[in-house]
Amino acid sequence: SNVESLQYDGAVRDSKLLWVLGNYSRFISPGMVRVKCDLPEDQTSQEGLLVSAYSDDEKTVYVFTNLAYGISRISLGSNKQVKVYSTDKSKNLQFSNQPANDILIPERSVVTVVD
Repeated sequence: SNVESLQYDGAVRDSKLLWVLGNYSRFISPGMVRVKCDLPEDQTSQEGLLVSAYSDDEKTVYVFTNLAYGISRISLGSNKQVKVYSTDKSKNLQFSNQPANDILIPERSVVTVVD
């Protein structure tokens, strides 16, 4: 199995878990602090959407996890462009620029937004 192979040959193999960890580790730097981030009532964990946010003096990073089998849209309250990195069944940290007032969170995905 892959687990045994990693144990004996030391080879690292691509997996979705690896890419999802990148949604956090690539953008959340040492020294950043977790900040409060609330979702609207219609976009809560009961609806399958989770969020955490981290900030320092230069930027804020949001990580959205959409557990639902449907697309979500998020607004950060401004129309400036933000950097968005998406991981889902067909994408691995795929980059796009999106307006902060209409960020697309694909179904069953993890999306990092750098503001």
